[in-house]
Parts: sequence; structure tokens; C-alpha cells
Amino acid sequence: ILQLKNMSFKIYGKKGKPVKTSESYNTTIILQTFIKRDGQHYRELLATGKWNKVVFCLMKDSCIRKRFEAKSNKGGSDIIRELLLDNAFIDLEADPDYYILNKDVGLHSPSAAANLVHGNDRNGQDCWENEGKTLTELNWI
Repeated sequence: ILQLKNMSFKIYGKKGKPVKTSESYNTTIILQTFIKRDGQHYRELLATGKWNKVVFCLMKDSCIRKRFEAKSNKGGSDIIRELLLDNAFIDLEADPDYYILNKDVGLHSPSAAANLVHGNDRNGQDCWENEGKTLTELNWI
């Protein structure tokens, strides 16, 4: 369990790899990721997160894909199983594609969070945005 500015949550994934606790938790950025359809014309909010360069908090009410189709990273399916065991999401049967998180979930990186949200391998530096700019554009790497 780790605290991020008055929030406590379990860190999922990368078993055996400790989170660096010596770094500052005072600087946190709020991020969002979207489904982009027809280029930039239609954007549907999928998830919100907080990142402080140490731990990524995928926020309650964020969506995560039910099917994980990774080519190289098989960890997403394992994390979904862990979340299932911890009752961390709601399965809305009316939505065939997404679960809804019912609590904040800690992950080791923006990429791990983006992978869960989108259901495949993603670069979190380019997926997550703050006021329309990616982490790469914000130089928040």
C-alpha cells in the first residue's frame, strides 16, 4: 500500500520490484486518455490518472478493457486478474468492451495504465494528456 497525497492504494504489476519511495510525492500531474475516432473530431474520455514520476494512480471511474491483446507484454492480463480478485472494478454487462474501476489503482508507470485502459501495448508518454499535451510534449518523462 502506498500513499499519494492523502490517498492509499495497492500497487499492481511488476511483482518484486519496489517502488522508489525516496522521490518527492509533492508534484503530481492530472492526466486523461481518450479514444480517438475520425482523427481529432471525436474524443471519448476513457480514464483519468495522477502521475508523480514514481507511481501512476489510475482513478476510480476509469475504464479498463475487458480483453487485453498485447503482442509483447502479457502483464496486462495478470493485472486484470489481480484487480478481479480484489473486486476493484464493476462489470457492466451492457458494455461489452470495458470494466469500470470502483477504486483508485496504483501502477508502476503511465504505460502500464495506458495498456490496461486501451487493452494493448501503448506508450504512456504519448497516450496520457494534460490540457491537450502529452507527457512527452510536457517534458514530464
